[in-house]
Amino acid sequence: MTALLKNVTNCIWYAFDSLQNNDVVHKSKLKVLTANIGTLLDLYGVEKGLDHFRSSQELTFDEFKYYLQHEVFSSLPKTVTLPIIREYEKKISEVCWLVCRKRLLFRDKSVFGDDSVFKLFRIFCLLADLVQDADDTNRYVGYLLKRGYLLPTMREYWCVLQPCALTYYKSSSQKEQCGRIVIDEYCSVEASAGDGKIQRFQLITPDRTFEFGTQDHKSRLQWISSLRQATAVSGGAEGYQRRARAGRRGAGARREKEARETKARLQHEVRARLAAEAQAQELAELCEQDNKKLEELRNAQIELEKLLQEETQAKRDEEIVRALQARVLAEEWERREELERLQEEQNRMLEEERMKRKQFEILQAEKEAQYKEAAQRLKDLEDEKQRLDAELKAAQEKISKTELTAHALHVQLRDLSPALRNGERARRAVSFVPTTKSSSDTLIDIKAIRHSKVIDNNENV
Repeated sequence: MTALLKNVTNCIWYAFDSLQNNDVVHKSKLKVLTANIGTLLDLYGVEKGLDHFRSSQELTFDEFKYYLQHEVFSSLPKTVTLPIIREYEKKISEVCWLVCRKRLLFRDKSVFGDDSVFKLFRIFCLLADLVQDADDTNRYVGYLLKRGYLLPTMREYWCVLQPCALTYYKSSSQKEQCGRIVIDEYCSVEASAGDGKIQRFQLITPDRTFEFGTQDHKSRLQWISSLRQATAVSGGAEGYQRRARAGRRGAGARREKEARETKARLQHEVRARLAAEAQAQELAELCEQDNKKLEELRNAQIELEKLLQEETQAKRDEEIVRALQARVLAEEWERREELERLQEEQNRMLEEERMKRKQFEILQAEKEAQYKEAAQRLKDLEDEKQRLDAELKAAQEKISKTELTAHALHVQLRDLSPALRNGERARRAVSFVPTTKSSSDTLIDIKAIRHSKVIDNNENV
């Protein structure tokens, strides 16, 4: 975007000139101007590089222009439409005018409105591009791209054109020259094909052909015109003075003609002044409205910047929350895996308990079956015991009856007469009746049998 910088260089120079002190300006003031220019170009923070640019705290205009060219305007896209470039030029000119208007504008009674004065300022800066940028009228200066002799690369030099020579330096502040090209009437200047970015032209001398280039077509035309004029007046100092004197004579006649035309224009301007005053009033009202709109836009810009900061902080908070959520989610996954592992362990333990319970139920069923069988045996033994008790009771009753019968027989036998007969009868009776001793033995045998059966049943249970 060298063309944009070229078109606004004069506006920036007037702003720089309003801030300068002994041809230099402090970086703190230039940072404010650079920040405003960067804001207009949608470039933020471009003023921070001034702290590291150069070691001194003050800069000349050429140094400041170099910084703008390489750090600010170089950040713009290479392909920008013409309406956008014109809008950038207008905005930058407004900023520069706000800086330098207090120094340039002196008037007690305003004839033109502020907007009209600003337009005159832009026209003056545009026409100032046609004025030769030099200390006197016999030289032309500026930056040019020059192709090297050994290396075919284009390097930028600060060139000073005089009627008899073209001298080039590394920068405008450099005193030691890098080279000097002698210009005479045998030299010629021709435009050459460019590559789109660099506008090239050739300076042809009797010894060598030099190739130069500019960033835009307008600068190339100015340099070609200046070089051709230098070759035309390079026939010596005397020839040049004669041509200059003839030019001054013609200029006198032209000035007289211009004076007459100027008088006519002044009369016309007097008539137009009344109409301009009315228009100036309207322009003042429009300017006041524009100032109000500008203030509203500034307030809106401040509000938007606050909203942007809040949105940025909200995004940072959101990133923090997302990080916390991710960490909590990871912890939840770990807990879930732990719970799944515990659940599997519980399921395994439950399965083992089921198997144990099943085995216990089987064993319990077997025990119940054995218990039922033992109970049935016990019942049978109880029935057998009752039966044996009944038999035993019946046997005891029989024994009691037998003992009573035997006792009765003994009594009867004692009462019988003769002893011999009694003895024979007694022996016969005793031989058929059981004795007390044999009955007791029988009872003992029955109890022993019963006792052995009870022990057998208990062992089975």
